[in-house]
Amino acid sequence: MKLYAPPGLWLNDPKVVYLNGAYHLFHIQGRRVVPWNPEEKTYGHAVSKNLIEWQRLPRALERGRNGAWDDFAIWTMDVCEKDGTLYMLYTGLSKKDGGRVQRIGLATSKELIHWEKHPANPVLVADPRYYESDYRNAPGYGHVAWRDPATYHDPRAGWTYTFITARTNKGPGKTRGCVGLARSRDMVHWEVLPPAYAPGRFVYHEVPQVVKVGERFVMLFSAKLPENPNVRYTYHLTSDHPLRWDHAAKPEPLIGGPDGLEYSGCLVKTGSRCDLVHLCYEWLARHPDHPRVRGRISQTLRFRRLGGLPTAPSSVAQPAEMGSSGSDARTMSRFQRA
Repeated sequence: MKLYAPPGLWLNDPKVVYLNGAYHLFHIQGRRVVPWNPEEKTYGHAVSKNLIEWQRLPRALERGRNGAWDDFAIWTMDVCEKDGTLYMLYTGLSKKDGGRVQRIGLATSKELIHWEKHPANPVLVADPRYYESDYRNAPGYGHVAWRDPATYHDPRAGWTYTFITARTNKGPGKTRGCVGLARSRDMVHWEVLPPAYAPGRFVYHEVPQVVKVGERFVMLFSAKLPENPNVRYTYHLTSDHPLRWDHAAKPEPLIGGPDGLEYSGCLVKTGSRCDLVHLCYEWLARHPDHPRVRGRISQTLRFRRLGGLPTAPSSVAQPAEMGSSGSDARTMSRFQRA
């Protein structure tokens, strides 16, 4: 498997968008040091015609200056196009609250290279009616989860929705994780809605995404098992409507396994074609906390389907330097190499 691996950097949470005949990869990055510095994060950017060979471009965004709402760090983002303007919703954290409260800001661009942060930032914060909004009242987590925005546009209704890594404000602390929901007509003013999916099973649902595949909608998210956080998967579930999800539905794993070396999947649509790009962790024995550290971004995997549901036998091998992924063969059967 060919990996996207810029030298001297660690990577996290890939997001890929297809615009103007090219694939644009955005990801979190920082200097490759041990231990890694959670504050040192910028957005990397690369472009490709085939999702395999990537040309690196200048950094897309950096954290704010001292005193800004995002001066501690910037985390996962999403990019979409609307009426000729490119919008980036991104996660920001502030030094003022020790990086314990996640908020969502907005940046805009005309050509994907130069981005301007919106003066109204942050444009979207957790609503206490539905979600944890105080890190002092977030049992089992100790932070306000409000990150990883992922957009879905409904052109008929004129709404842009964003799915968010969030936590409900009730229930056992280790299972409050949910996929939050908000909507906007102009990308600046947002209405926070009740959770789109709250199964009461995980601490949080990271990097959520909703994509139409065939005649069905697929929700992706990545999560660790509360009883064993070293076991992590990217899960999926399906629905006949992008905003209606069965909270009792049990999600199925797509990639991942007991050693957690594959995580943070992102579906990329190009016409009827759908691909998966994901994060590859790697082993580093010198790491002081755990030898598994954020590492590389995978070659694309083709997401195959029959009647809108993922299917078709295949297997994907890990490169020797990455070690064994431990992925369940049944979950990997939904992909083939692009």
